[in-house]
Amino acid sequence: MTALARAGWRTLSLDAFSGPLPTPHTPRQFLLTFDDGYASLAEHAYPVLADLGFTATTFLITDYVGKANTWDVRYTWNRLEHLSWADVEQWQARGLEFASHGATHRRLTWLDDRAVEAELQSSRAVLTARLGPEAGQAIAYPFGAIDDRIVRHTREAGYALGFGGVKGNGDLLHLPRVPVYCWDLGDIPFGLRQGRLGALGKMVAHAANRCAVGTTVMRRLASRQRTWRRPVSIEDDVSRRARICAR
Repeated sequence: MTALARAGWRTLSLDAFSGPLPTPHTPRQFLLTFDDGYASLAEHAYPVLADLGFTATTFLITDYVGKANTWDVRYTWNRLEHLSWADVEQWQARGLEFASHGATHRRLTWLDDRAVEAELQSSRAVLTARLGPEAGQAIAYPFGAIDDRIVRHTREAGYALGFGGVKGNGDLLHLPRVPVYCWDLGDIPFGLRQGRLGALGKMVAHAANRCAVGTTVMRRLASRQRTWRRPVSIEDDVSRRARICAR
C-alpha cells in the first residue's frame, strides 16, 4: 500500500468506481477490496490505509459478523474471528465501506433459486438496516462463483455492482477483480503487471480462486458425515419404523 501511495495511486469508493471513466489527467486510481471481513483487518490493514488516506470496501458474510469462521474448512489451528458490528461501524465512520459477501458464504451457483434469493436478500437487508442504503449496493460473490442465473437474481435483489474472480464480461454485476496472494512479493502484485508476467499472474490467480471449490466440497462432505453419525434414539427408531410401515 505504501508503494502504491508513493507511486501516486489513489483508492476509489464504490460510487466513484461506478461513475464516469477517468480522463488522461486523472490520477491513477484503483478499487481496493477485502473479502470475508476477518477481525485481523482492524489490526493489520485498516490502520495502514487510514495513515495513507486510502479507503477500501470489505465484503461481509452477514450471518458471521462477530463470530468465528465455522462456514469455512478449518485451515488453521484456531478458528478465525470476523469483525464485529462495533468494529464495522467504527471503521465505516472513518471512511471505509462495507458491502455483501452473502449471508453464509455458500456457493451461489450450487443453490436452487429460493436459496439464492434468501442469501442475496437477507444479506442486503441486514447491511442496509445496520449501515445504511449505501451498504446494499454491491456484492462479491462467494468463491467468485457466478453465472447468468446468479446475475439475474442479484439484479432482482437490488444490487448495482457484483464482483467475481479474475474474469468478467463488462456487466456491472459481473465485474472482474485481481486477487493478491501471499506469493505476490514486491511492490506490484503479479496480476497487475504488464506483459507475460502479468498474464501468468492472472492465470495463477484464477486457478487459485477456482481451487476454492474444495472448501464447498469439504463442507458438504462434513455435513453428510455429521448426518451419518447422528445418534438415533429409541423414539427416533420407532418413528422411522412407523413411517416405513405406513408406506
